[in-house]
Amino acid sequence: NGTWEGCSSLASFPLLNTSNVATFDATWRNCIALASFPLIDTSSATSLNAAWAGCSSLASFPLVVTGGVLDFTDAWNGCSGLTSFPLIDTSSGTVFNSTWNGCSGLTAFPLIDTSAALDLSTTWNGCSGLTSFPLIDTSLVTTFNTTWDACSGLTSFPLINTSAGLTFIQCWENCTNIPTIPALDLSAATDLTDAFNNMFALTSLEATGMAVDMSVQNTALPAVALDIIYNNLATVVGQTIVVTGTPGSGADTPAIATGKGWTHVA
Repeated sequence: NGTWEGCSSLASFPLLNTSNVATFDATWRNCIALASFPLIDTSSATSLNAAWAGCSSLASFPLVVTGGVLDFTDAWNGCSGLTSFPLIDTSSGTVFNSTWNGCSGLTAFPLIDTSAALDLSTTWNGCSGLTSFPLIDTSLVTTFNTTWDACSGLTSFPLINTSAGLTFIQCWENCTNIPTIPALDLSAATDLTDAFNNMFALTSLEATGMAVDMSVQNTALPAVALDIIYNNLATVVGQTIVVTGTPGSGADTPAIATGKGWTHVA
């Protein structure tokens, strides 16, 4: 853990025998001069927490063995030079906090196995080069805070399983080019703070079951789209929906929302 952390002039790394190493936490963090990395043996690894975080010169990464890794927190956080990423085995991973946060050079992302994932907080935050995203398995995920925040290059978003999702704070905020959020199940959500704010191209939000305060400020939602949102709201007591800065505000039908117990703010 932390063995070569901050070795900022290290330009290459040898193929050491790491077959017995279980934790690689911060091992090469902030080795900013590394432009490539060897195919080391990570078959015993259970944690890659911040292993290559801040290695901003890495342009590619090898297909290392990660089938036993539980914790991928910050593993490639800030690796802004990566232009592609391999289909590593993430089937055991439960925590992916900030794993690819700030990997702005990625233009595509593989269909990794997230079937065991519980937390995707900030996982792809700031991946502004991505134009699309795969239909990953999010059936167990409870935390989606800032997961795709500032993924400004995305022009579409898939119908992922959000039925277990509890918190979505700033989840898609600043995804400025997504036109449609599909019929995501948000009925279990306990916090939708700023989840959809500043989605300037958003003209359709088809999510269902919302029962907590939410906002669609500074979106392109027309009146008909706002009414669809109101119809998809749950019946509540004392919750607020904010539609300030939407072109449809004023031509919509707020009574649909207020009739379900919502306070409507335009």
